[in-house]
Amino acid sequence: MVMSTQSVSGLASGLDWRSIIDDLMKIEHRPVDLVENQKSDYEKKLSEWQSFNSKLLSLKSASESLKDPEDFNLYTTSMQSTGDTSASSLLSATASSTASPGTYTIQISSIATAQKLSSSSFASLDNALGASYEGDILINGVAIHVAATDTLTSVRDKINAANAGTHPTGVTASILAYGTNDFRLILTSDETGAEGIGLQNASSEDIIQAFGWKDTSENIKNPITNGVQSDSFSSSTQDIKSLLGLSSTQTGTIQILDGDGVYQDVTIDLSTDSLEDIKTKINNAPIAGVSASVVTADDGDNTRYILQIDGSQGFNDSSNILETLGILQ
Repeated sequence: MVMSTQSVSGLASGLDWRSIIDDLMKIEHRPVDLVENQKSDYEKKLSEWQSFNSKLLSLKSASESLKDPEDFNLYTTSMQSTGDTSASSLLSATASSTASPGTYTIQISSIATAQKLSSSSFASLDNALGASYEGDILINGVAIHVAATDTLTSVRDKINAANAGTHPTGVTASILAYGTNDFRLILTSDETGAEGIGLQNASSEDIIQAFGWKDTSENIKNPITNGVQSDSFSSSTQDIKSLLGLSSTQTGTIQILDGDGVYQDVTIDLSTDSLEDIKTKINNAPIAGVSASVVTADDGDNTRYILQIDGSQGFNDSSNILETLGILQ
C-alpha cells in the first residue's frame, strides 16, 4: 500500500506561523535594539556634556579678567601737564581699591639728567700729555690705555671707540673750549642717573686724578657688612690683567687693617694673579680677624666671580691694586 505525506499550512492548521516566526525574530533581536537605544542615550548625554564643557570654558575665559585685584578698583587716574613735556613721560599713577576721589597736584622741580664729568683745563688739543698720564684706566669696567704720546684729542677718540661693540662703556667723550688755551675733556653718560660713569685707575699712576675727573680721596666701592667686595669678573682662575685687557703690568703691596688695628702687607701681581690666587694670598697672610673668599653672582646669562674680604674695611692701596679690582674707587 502506498501512503502519501501532506504538509499542513498555517491556515489549514489554524496557526499563523509567519507571525510566530516574526515575533521570535523580534525577541532574538531585542538585545541589539537595547544596545542601539543605549547608544543613542549615551550620544545625547555626550552631546550635553560637551555643550556644558563649552559653557564652562566660556565662563573660565570671562572670569580671567577678575583674577587681578586692580580690576575691582572703583576709580581710574588721568594726568595732565602744564608744561611742554607730557605727564605720562614724567610719572605714572594708579588708583588702588581703597582710593578716594580727588584731584592732586605734583610739582616736578627737576628731572634726571645724564652724569657729566669735566677734566681739568688743558692748554692744547694736540700736545702730547706726557708720562704722568701713561697707563690704563677703566670706564665702567672697560680698559682704555693712555700713552705718553696721546693728546687730548686722541684720548677722546679712544674713549669713544671703547663705547662700541658687544661691551660698550656707555660713556661718550667730547672736548669743550672754554676760552683761549682752555680745553676740557668731558665725559657724559649715555644713560640718565647719578651713577652713569664708573672710573678706576688700572695702573700704578693716578691717571683719573691727573685728568681732574676726581680728587685723590679713596672710598670703598662695594661695601658689605664688616667687609668689601670687588667688581665681578668672568673667571676666578684667569689672571686679572688678561681678564680686563690691561696693557701695563701692575704689581705692588696692599695693606689690610687687621682686627688688632695693625695694617698687614699682601703682595699682589695682577699680571699673574687670579681672584683665587689673591684669595689664597690674603688667607695665608697673618691678618687677624680677616678672611677672603670668592663668591659667585648670576647676571642672567653667565656666572660672575667676586673677591670678598670679610673682617676689614681699612686698606692702603699705593699701587692701585684694589682700585683695579673694584674694591676701592
